[in-house]
Amino acid sequence: MTVTLELGPEVENRVTSKAKVLGKSVETFLLDVIDKNVSAEPSELSFFETATDAEWEAAMDSIAEFSDELPDTWDDSRESIYR
Repeated sequence: MTVTLELGPEVENRVTSKAKVLGKSVETFLLDVIDKNVSAEPSELSFFETATDAEWEAAMDSIAEFSDELPDTWDDSRESIYR
């Protein structure tokens, strides 16, 4: 099957950049993306691949729910990290 896609310049740049980072041609990269998405069962897909905008918002709200109980300062010194 042959498919022709018209990509906007921003999408084209992102696709080209991602393919280059992975050391693949654009065609190989896109075939891999398509294959991964059509062969994976929904249960195999992660949250970020399947979540709707509303689900993302709910997830962020649940993270932020108790943020007021966090301490105002953090000890992120090297010594505290590598105890």
